Amino acid sequence: MENIFFNFNFLVPGFYNFYAQLPDDLLRGVWANENNTAHYKFKQERNNYTAQLVWFASSGDLLQNQLLPGFRIIQGLEFMNDRWESGTFLNPETGVSARCQIEMRGLFRLSLKTVEGNISTTKTWKRIK
Repeated sequence: MENIFFNFNFLVPGFYNFYAQLPDDLLRGVWANENNTAHYKFKQERNNYTAQLVWFASSGDLLQNQLLPGFRIIQGLEFMNDRWESGTFLNPETGVSARCQIEMRGLFRLSLKTVEGNISTTKTWKRIK
């Protein structure tokens, strides 16, 4: 029994050290927006991160300016100070570009802050994959 306890104590701190060394990889994957009307895939390209639209809920009507899967919504994010900064977010509802930054809120939630002029908004997205 002591041997099992020793092994568990040895492995768990090792896991936390691994987690602490690779925080920038936590953004990779597929995320749903707060209304679950769109899913975005984050990936790393060179030294920054981008997010592409992979799925969106259709209202049933064919919209003239409908977004296509693969369209980049977020680009230029750089990992600094335990968050991703200096990115650009294209608001799919208004078509306006805004500055953005992302902070993790645990393993399965992120906080997306956008700034359009003097207006700042923060939304919470959840991880799907």
